[in-house]
Order: sequence, then C-alpha cells, then structure tokens
Amino acid sequence: MNNSSNYIASPCVGICMLEKINDITSCTGCKRTPYEIRNWTILSDKEREDIMNELKNRKINI
Repeated sequence: MNNSSNYIASPCVGICMLEKINDITSCTGCKRTPYEIRNWTILSDKEREDIMNELKNRKINI
C-alpha cells in the first residue's frame, strides 16, 4: 500500500457488476474499467487523481 499522505482511496462503493456499453466495459458502481480496478493499488497518485476526475464525467446506465 502507498504510504504517501496524498494517497487516493479506491472509489469502490460495493456495487460491483461489470457492464459493457458501446464496447466499453465498466463497473456499474464506481464506473471504473477493469484495468483501473485491477491496477488501482499500483497506479501513481497522479494516475488515480486523473481517474477520479474523469469518473465525475462518466455516465451511469441504470
């Protein structure tokens, strides 16, 4: 685990189901892709921050 003071925690909300829409697979709960979910703990702080900012604009398909 990253011990830096600016570590960004996972945005997981415990509703984990992958869904494919328009050739893009993402989690219906947190909106991350399988790559982002799988690699969250090894991504840099900058990469996690970029993903968090992008998640705000991802659509949820309910």
